[in-house]
Amino acid sequence: MRRSLQRLLVLLAALLASALPHALAWGDDPGASTAPALTATATATPAAAPSNPESPAPTDRPAPRPVATPQAAQAASPAPSAPETPAAPPAAPESSSAPPAPPAPPAAPPAAETKPAPQAAPARQAAQPQPATQTAQAPPEPPAGPRLLWVELSVGGQPVQVKAGGVLALHPDAPFRVLKAKSDAWLDLGLSPSLAGLPTADPQRFNTLAGLLGEAIYSRQEVQLQVHKSGRLIGGVQLAIKLLPIDWLRRAEAATRLEDKIEATGKALELTPDDRLLALRMIDLLEEAKRPKEAAELLQRQAWARDDPALLARLLELYQRQGNMEAAVGVVNKLLALRPGDVSLLERLARLDEHLERWEEATVVLERLSQVVEEGERAPVLLRLAQVLMRAGKTEQALMVCQRAVELRPQEANAWRVLAEIREKAGDAAGTLEAQRRLAYLAPADLEAHLSLSEAYQKAGRKAEAAGELEKAALLRPGDSGLWLRLARLYEELEDRPALLQVYQRLTSVTPHDPNLDYNQGVLLLEMERYEPALESLGAAAQAKPHDREVARLVLEALLRLGRWDQALKQAQALLKDQPVQPALLERVYAGLAKERPQAVAALLDQALASGPKQGGLYQLRAALALDQDDTAAATKALELGVKNLPQDLALQLRLAGFYEAAGQDQKALQAYERILDKDPNFQDAQERYLQLKTSLLSERKGKPSPEGGAQ
Repeated sequence: MRRSLQRLLVLLAALLASALPHALAWGDDPGASTAPALTATATATPAAAPSNPESPAPTDRPAPRPVATPQAAQAASPAPSAPETPAAPPAAPESSSAPPAPPAPPAAPPAAETKPAPQAAPARQAAQPQPATQTAQAPPEPPAGPRLLWVELSVGGQPVQVKAGGVLALHPDAPFRVLKAKSDAWLDLGLSPSLAGLPTADPQRFNTLAGLLGEAIYSRQEVQLQVHKSGRLIGGVQLAIKLLPIDWLRRAEAATRLEDKIEATGKALELTPDDRLLALRMIDLLEEAKRPKEAAELLQRQAWARDDPALLARLLELYQRQGNMEAAVGVVNKLLALRPGDVSLLERLARLDEHLERWEEATVVLERLSQVVEEGERAPVLLRLAQVLMRAGKTEQALMVCQRAVELRPQEANAWRVLAEIREKAGDAAGTLEAQRRLAYLAPADLEAHLSLSEAYQKAGRKAEAAGELEKAALLRPGDSGLWLRLARLYEELEDRPALLQVYQRLTSVTPHDPNLDYNQGVLLLEMERYEPALESLGAAAQAKPHDREVARLVLEALLRLGRWDQALKQAQALLKDQPVQPALLERVYAGLAKERPQAVAALLDQALASGPKQGGLYQLRAALALDQDDTAAATKALELGVKNLPQDLALQLRLAGFYEAAGQDQKALQAYERILDKDPNFQDAQERYLQLKTSLLSERKGKPSPEGGAQ
């Protein structure tokens, strides 16, 4: 039994000795280069390499070497090996203060960089929105059993060893492949590498991240290199995608959309935040995209721009474009510190302070400006200073400064304008009027000057002069009906009908189809006894407003004044058709047409009385019309109808009693007087007429002479 066991052990040892070289054969690197490996912190020192790059790898195990760990980013020294193909591109610095311009061929990026597992880097506020990226994650935790110790890769022809869980930073164009891996098992049989999410990729052949991922290199952060043993995951490392500024600049140059250019340029600027040319390019793009706020924030962060007048001037424009006047004031002050006597800067600062209503600060700046400007330009500065002092509540100082400006330029209208404003605020009415008069004289085409002077004249009670200035203003803007209407009201107050008519005629030319204007003009012409043009204007108004009864009534008045009886009668009939009881209108028709068309007027009055109106005057009007035609019966009939409809109207009954008495109907007259006295015993006229009539009748019966008439 013991001999059988010994034979079995000998056989097993022989099998292991023959199988070990084949188990590690996928990890040998017969073409390894002696070029130094590029790492984040140190360059590995290569061992002596064989002279023949094509010679097979030695069968002896390589000497032990340090490995990259998550705690330290130092690459181990490479094992002796032959040059790897393809050759690595030339090395380039990690970062550059001024990257080469995109058209020039850039230096090759570092092929690889080993570093610990990624940690959160300090956030730097970008000048553009960041694209969604895949967050770097540590390799999944392998199950219990053998664990990966390290992986050795060939990157651009140089070996780099990365501890399990570590990170290897690769430029997307750097060729890489897996050389070997090591686990903590006593026998590394069945180890196979793979790239997570890339099932068709063979990590034991040369690849590039750009070739594997394409455009995704700009949105992803890493690729997981996993190692399996007999189909089971035992660990892995991260291949972090390391892009350089030149990569992002090429992407920006190739982009067609402005937003894509901004995004890619912002990424490049994040990698080289102190690059002046790159920052200026980013600012240009943001300005082109109408994003002045972001452009200003980016420019303001650049330390190299703080003492550059040209860049400060550009920052000032950006602040003003976005309406940030407070920040603009700060920039102007910086520029003034560099150029203390710059008149244009003082002017700009003063305007900013005025815009912000910082009157005290504006006063200081304008006083300083008035001392440095040339003599011929001092008056406008003094006028602005006077206005600022007035707004600051310093009226007396403002008045003194403005007087100085007027003395410097007595023929300048604006100086008198400002002086008028300050005097008005100071309560100097006479001085204000004088300044406004001078202003209107110096600026005859200034509409506001004439309007202000007109208002000043009105306040002073000088309406005729106010009307003159208002008319000058209206002539400067002849199409403004509001000015002409204001002038019309002023002439109405002055009762200047000829001038008012001219204003209405002017208004008619401005608004030729305005019925209200035609009405007003017609009324004015009627008052001026110009009946023909009045009828024309009123007719136009009536045509525009056919249901306006006031306009129709005035048309009737014009027709009556012109003696156009038939037209007037027709107009009256139209007015009374729907509303026959209109006392005022019937009285006007009676007065105008009773002699010329009595029968037609009688018909209109009868039409009104038929509805039983409560106005006693209508019954008396009909009776008067009948008496004019010597028709006593018709007159009596009209009054009887009135008494019937208005039994409480004692005046109407008294009139009827008088008609009876005149017609010799004494008994009816007495009865009418008695009815009046029954209702009002103190009705004096009825008492007197009743006593006289009663006495007269008694005298007649006794054959005695009556008191009035003497003996029969």
